[in-house]
Amino acid sequence: MFENPLLQLGIFLILNAFDIITTKVVISKKGITSEVNPLARMLFKKVGSAWRGLILLKVAGILPIIVGLFIVPQTPKNVELLTIVLTLFNVMYAVVCVNNARVLRGIIQDEDN
Repeated sequence: MFENPLLQLGIFLILNAFDIITTKVVISKKGITSEVNPLARMLFKKVGSAWRGLILLKVAGILPIIVGLFIVPQTPKNVELLTIVLTLFNVMYAVVCVNNARVLRGIIQDEDN
C-alpha cells in the first residue's frame, strides 16, 4: 500500500479536501482567529478571505506534489522519495483532520447546549 505513489496521492487529495471543508466550517463558526496555523491565519487576513486563503495554500502545497509525480523523471529512487514524502504528508494531514473533527464536534456540542 505505501509503495504506490498514486494511492498515496489519492489519500493526500482526500485528506486535503477534508481539511479545506472542515477548516472553512470552523472559521465560518469561530472566525479567522480560530485558525491554529499562524501562516494560514496571516494569509487569510492578507487576502481578506479564509476561502481564498485556503485555496491558495492548497494549490501551493499540492502543485509541487503533482509536479513531482507527473513531470519529474520516474526513476525508482524518485518514485520512492515521492512516496515517502506523500506518506509523511498523509500522516500529518490525518492528524490535522482528526483535530478539525474534534474542534467541529466541540462547536456542535456548544450549539446544542
